Amino acid sequence: MKLSFITFVVVLAGMILLTACGSGSPEASLSDIHLARDPEGTDATSVFSATDTFYVVANIGSAPKGTTVRAVWSGINASGGAEVITEGSRTMEENNFSGPTFFELVTDDIWPLGEYQVELFLNDALVETIRFTVE
Repeated sequence: MKLSFITFVVVLAGMILLTACGSGSPEASLSDIHLARDPEGTDATSVFSATDTFYVVANIGSAPKGTTVRAVWSGINASGGAEVITEGSRTMEENNFSGPTFFELVTDDIWPLGEYQVELFLNDALVETIRFTVE
């Protein structure tokens, strides 16, 4: 009987420790999300010219292999709705990836003046929507 009680206490303590420490699996995240005129993100802006290339830059943290980051670029029409221009995605090829990533939107022509947005998704969950203008 005494041995069963000690086993119970040891198992219970182990369960409490596992709960407190989490599952041990990393939780992917996106941080420091911003728009820029360069892929490094050093020329941050939310106002672009009609000939600029648009970049959205973010830091990926603790992404397990197979994690997908997706960017959806849209133009905002006069009634406030969004019309998708294009989208792109990246799937992490290594386990527990942490580091910068960027997506770009480029044209050989000029961008119409107006409002745009980019939405960033992490494994199909919307993380952030950033609006910007072309003047």
